[in-house]
Amino acid sequence: MLGRETPTRVSVQLARVGADRPAYVVDEHALHLTASTMKLVVLIAYLLAVRDGTVEPDLQIAVHKDFPSSDGIHRFDVIEDQEDDLEPWRREHAPLWWLVERMITHSSNLATDLVIEAVGLDSVVAAAAHIDDEFRLRRWIDDVPGIRAGILNQVSASALATTYQQLLAGELLDVELATQALDLLARNTWNDEIPAGLPAGVTVAHKNGWDDDIRHDSGIVFPDDAPPYILVVLTTGLDADAAPLLIAAVSDWAWTNRHRLDETCTPPPDLVARLKTTS
Repeated sequence: MLGRETPTRVSVQLARVGADRPAYVVDEHALHLTASTMKLVVLIAYLLAVRDGTVEPDLQIAVHKDFPSSDGIHRFDVIEDQEDDLEPWRREHAPLWWLVERMITHSSNLATDLVIEAVGLDSVVAAAAHIDDEFRLRRWIDDVPGIRAGILNQVSASALATTYQQLLAGELLDVELATQALDLLARNTWNDEIPAGLPAGVTVAHKNGWDDDIRHDSGIVFPDDAPPYILVVLTTGLDADAAPLLIAAVSDWAWTNRHRLDETCTPPPDLVARLKTTS
């Protein structure tokens, strides 16, 4: 993106929900650009605003594509030809709750920036900082002037895992709002990474993200025969075809070991080699 050179890095964190320590980690504190995983925190900031009464879910939002850059000087447009979800672009107005849904289920960038505008960028930044100091949100989606000014959104695998742990533990939202968040995340329509390594029909509440040289996925897997577990795999600088296959392979291995996640686990040598040679 914007001509930057990207070092190759893979980070992993796998843990049983509520466990004292992860079952497996690789470079879990390394910072990656968030891509669309940051939409998880925008969702949390929105639900906190609903709880506090500062926004109404039925609020009608005027749909527009230009926003103030985080650089404090310029404005920028969300880039339509980089969008996979064009439905928000076809509307003149949309209810806030619908934009939140499109942000999560279809990863709409336009919907994301409209939600950020409604709840306030400062509230999103504060929500991320409250979760973990390795969740560093500073700007909007597609904020090219902000990127050029060096204003980055970054996250570690550890920070994303902490987000899901806190969500399930009721530390971020009450049970009703946390359930709403998990239900939305389980309706994600982009399922080429963690879900691709699971048997059909297994529930996974997840948020992924991608860019030119970035492919991430993070979420909670809910087996019928074992306690839920959290898996985060962040990849930067990998081949666009190889990255989702690697994430799916880690997911498949985690699923196979779902009954053993109270102890430290090690992937088979071939998978360890793939992770080490690409990190």
